[in-house]
Amino acid sequence: MEHIKKKLEVIVVFFAVFIGIVTIWTVRKQSQPKLTAVTWKLEEEADLDGNELSSYAKDPSKSKVVLTFKKDQTYRCKNLENKKIWKGTYTLSRTKSKDTYMLHLVPDQGTASYYGVYGTREYEDGTGHMSVILTTKDKILSFLAE
Repeated sequence: MEHIKKKLEVIVVFFAVFIGIVTIWTVRKQSQPKLTAVTWKLEEEADLDGNELSSYAKDPSKSKVVLTFKKDQTYRCKNLENKKIWKGTYTLSRTKSKDTYMLHLVPDQGTASYYGVYGTREYEDGTGHMSVILTTKDKILSFLAE
């Protein structure tokens, strides 16, 4: 009888550890960024001094620039009006801030690379919206998840 009790205790401990590992893995998986799960539309374009050049914040459907990220670490930015496409590779790095990531984009053509931030923009009313903000050599581009 004692022998069966000890085996039962070992089995219970094994299942408890297994459930703990699965729970930790699930939580980590859910907290990974959803950068590739959505299409990003240009919300606002500004010069490096912050002066607004164009804004689609009031009507995002009018935005003609779409940005997508793929799981294979490539990105594509397309202007739907003139059909111009920019593409390349990206890396995503976790920052010290909760749920904020640094983006580094390297275009296929050219020597410049661009940096940005991906995360959830939180508003005073408690709501939030996923956003990507990129800085190029002459502009700041803000994209919102569609």
